[in-house]
Amino acid sequence: MRISVSKKLPLFVRDATGLTRNVSFLDAISMNVAWQTVGATIPLIGFTMVLLPSVAGVNLVYGTIIGFLLVIPHMVIYTIMQRRLPRTGGDYVWMSREVGGFLGSAIGLMGGCLNFLAFIAIIILSSVFAVGSVGLSLGYSNFLGLALPGNVPGSDPMSQFILGSLIFAALISIDILGPKYAYKLLTVLTVIGMAGIVLAIGVLLGAGRVGVVTYINSLGIQNVTYASIASSY
Repeated sequence: MRISVSKKLPLFVRDATGLTRNVSFLDAISMNVAWQTVGATIPLIGFTMVLLPSVAGVNLVYGTIIGFLLVIPHMVIYTIMQRRLPRTGGDYVWMSREVGGFLGSAIGLMGGCLNFLAFIAIIILSSVFAVGSVGLSLGYSNFLGLALPGNVPGSDPMSQFILGSLIFAALISIDILGPKYAYKLLTVLTVIGMAGIVLAIGVLLGAGRVGVVTYINSLGIQNVTYASIASSY
């Protein structure tokens, strides 16, 4: 009689070389959310809402559908590759095994860098808008230049650039000098961002259509009213 003993396969094909990361379950979720660009979606919502009063012809529904259709081929390819290499994978592993370590590493990491450059720029700019909006809500009128987009009169693009650069430099410094603190910071910011979206939805539902109309009309931006925004969709 032949007895087969099943052996549990390790998580990875080969053991790590010593470069390991120990994070909590919540931190791991936050890192994966951020890497899958869901994290970038959170500030993008605020960024889009800030720009809506000054952009005509924008349709978020159609834009979202078009974006989803463009992502489908990417999803299919990644699904196929993950099924072929179930215990390891990613751009870096696939490329380095196919074309060699030097060229494969450069190509694999370059894809991630190029992909995130635009998202990081928008996230940093959204944080600058957030700082300006909070300052205005606290009664500091000199924060107006930070809260307005660059194409709206009264904005201060230079101050926005300087503040954005400082925020970016601070975040990168934390990531380099204290990775474990960077993981925790990512988790905190992700939770705050998701809570902010829930709160914003609650405020909009509570205010209703009349409240939204009144707020937009009270912004005092030239040629911007609720009717002008609604008619552009």
